[in-house]
Amino acid sequence: MIKKWAKIDRATGNVIKYKRSKELKRVLDKKYVWVEEVEGERPTYDPDKQQIRPKPTLPDLSDLSKPVDASVQRVINYEVVSLNDKQIAQKVMAKIVAMDTRMARITEDLLSILVCKGDVKWTDLKEEVQEIINDRRTKRGKADLSASSALTFQDPYA
Repeated sequence: MIKKWAKIDRATGNVIKYKRSKELKRVLDKKYVWVEEVEGERPTYDPDKQQIRPKPTLPDLSDLSKPVDASVQRVINYEVVSLNDKQIAQKVMAKIVAMDTRMARITEDLLSILVCKGDVKWTDLKEEVQEIINDRRTKRGKADLSASSALTFQDPYA
């Protein structure tokens, strides 16, 4: 099994770099040592109102006169943190934007079907709407709609 390893500066406890490997030849009595990094269990939380933050723990390795025990691990646990009002509002807006994108596609498809079936005349739509619909269709490699679309009945999904 591939393990995640962290190269630790023993004086500061800071991670210098990471490596993924099954095993690693380690020297445990130097200024920098490789220790296995393991992830703790992620807590349950409400992603609309909270977030989780990593909280790494590592025993004190700063005494350079002692070699590091081979079983030492850097454990990444998590803490649940409440979002502030601004962050919650940003999440809500991001969801609305995603829904707006889906709604735009639904509206485009609905108008295309109505035009192709002859229930709505292409020329009854504002020119701006016609341009937007055809621009979106062109970007997806679909044929443009036109005033004659109802006469030829082009399937809007074709």
